[in-house]
Amino acid sequence: MFRLDRYVLSEILPPTLISLSLYIFLLLTNILFDVAREAIQNQLGLGVVLKLLYYQLPQLLVVTLPMSVLLGTLIGIGRLSADSELVALQAAGIPFRALLRPVALLGLAGTGVGFYFIAYVAPEGAYLHHLIKGEVYLSRYINTDRFAPRVFHDSIPGVLLYYDAREKDTGGLSRVFLYERETGAESVDRVTVAQRGEIRFDGDSGRVHLRLENGATHAHPLDGGPLDPYSVTSFRVYNISKGAPAFIQAFSRNLQRNHREMPLGALAAEITAARAMSNPIVRRIRLSLARTNWHERFALPAAALIFALLALPLGLANRRGGKASGFVLSLGIVLVYWIGYSVLRDLAEQGHLSPPVALWVPNLVFGVFALLLTLRRGQGRPRTLRSLERLRGAWRQLVARRRAGADHAPRGPSRPRLRSEFPQLIDRYVVRNFVTVFLFVMAAVYIVYVLVEFRALLPDMMDNNVATTVLFQYLGFRLPQMTANMLPIACLVSTLVGLGLMARAREDTAVTAAGVSLYRLLLPLLLVTLGLSVVGYYLQDKVLPATNQRAEALKDRVTGHTPRRRD
Repeated sequence: MFRLDRYVLSEILPPTLISLSLYIFLLLTNILFDVAREAIQNQLGLGVVLKLLYYQLPQLLVVTLPMSVLLGTLIGIGRLSADSELVALQAAGIPFRALLRPVALLGLAGTGVGFYFIAYVAPEGAYLHHLIKGEVYLSRYINTDRFAPRVFHDSIPGVLLYYDAREKDTGGLSRVFLYERETGAESVDRVTVAQRGEIRFDGDSGRVHLRLENGATHAHPLDGGPLDPYSVTSFRVYNISKGAPAFIQAFSRNLQRNHREMPLGALAAEITAARAMSNPIVRRIRLSLARTNWHERFALPAAALIFALLALPLGLANRRGGKASGFVLSLGIVLVYWIGYSVLRDLAEQGHLSPPVALWVPNLVFGVFALLLTLRRGQGRPRTLRSLERLRGAWRQLVARRRAGADHAPRGPSRPRLRSEFPQLIDRYVVRNFVTVFLFVMAAVYIVYVLVEFRALLPDMMDNNVATTVLFQYLGFRLPQMTANMLPIACLVSTLVGLGLMARAREDTAVTAAGVSLYRLLLPLLLVTLGLSVVGYYLQDKVLPATNQRAEALKDRVTGHTPRRRD
């Protein structure tokens, strides 16, 4: 490896790793709230929670690796361009194409790592995560201790259960009230009261068995007139068998791997088995799902190489924007790529598009764009652009001369500024750094969250024929919750990064030399964070109850679930 290659890699590799850590941290923060909610509801231990987070890391790495390569290359190449180091390289006779080698090497490394994780590590992690969640749900569902006395329970489908007390010796239920409604050819309401009862869950069939002793059942048809018979049946033993919810029944049997949880070998066997099926409809659906997941194992890691080659000419053209504009540019590219990729992938799974075409089109489009920008950069700028640049330079010189003349003009006496005035110039500067980093952090959180939720809910939206506007409305109503969750973390990161940038540029030394205490720099930050705390309190108290309720209703509509009752 040449010295130039090592030098360029040393500039783009650190920001790539930092970006990767940042994106994974943001995604884990989003997942952590959902896992914490499940842990509280199901009384999970710390070990189970850590396993649930750990097994999701490979999939997060696969998603964030291309984004990190893009942002790291933009920042590294932009820094070389801003410091005129690339001009020095061209003056030394080193062509532009020499930069392609280290950048392509980083992209190939990202593609190789991404392929290894998406092909082997992520499927196993997703399967183990599925197993743990199945054990959690099953243990929670079959645990009869969750049926508290003197409380109505509706977790058993078609049954409303109530009992007065629990027997200490046998664990049975005493003084049981049971309500059932049967729908079908005849709709009947049944109310059963019994002196004693027992609940048992069958792990093989996924059914719930109720045994009631010494009671009576009152039944009345619902679709008849007032003269319909009302029956009362006494019994000594009454056995009831009800099916568990669908997701509990799925977990109660031997858990099979889905397409995302299959390694490459199993996925290839699934494609062969799907092609051999005789039913054309089932063959088409099964083959579309298997081929889509197969091509995703190759197309998604290849995005790291495409993004690296695209970031090289964009970073050279972004010499004055610095890290901030590189960050915004990378978020825009990622947003366009992932929305297009998610839509095309879902169309491929449903059989509307060929999987190779749907999954490789985003890479092809961005690859062609990167090639055109690279060729244009290597050939130099056209004469028209050079003329426009000379004209813009002349205009700037004219404006600078006029300003210089205005500065030399006589001025009246100015009022001296007191050191006790607030805010001073240094206060505005500190607040500007804080707000800039804060907005970047919140923008990253929003975009990553929208991408993850959009990709997760898009299949349900198309399966249930829900309009795209409903999905975007749900994402909009979710943003206040994300804002409230990320406000403390964003304030912490903004303070650390803002003061760190000042320390790196030795601006803290200049402030101290001017007679301003470093503790004085904290005053504007304290006031800004106090204002953000008030905003967070207002969101928690006034905004979130309504927006979360509306968001849950829209999510139930997108996923096709039964809307939740809110009294």
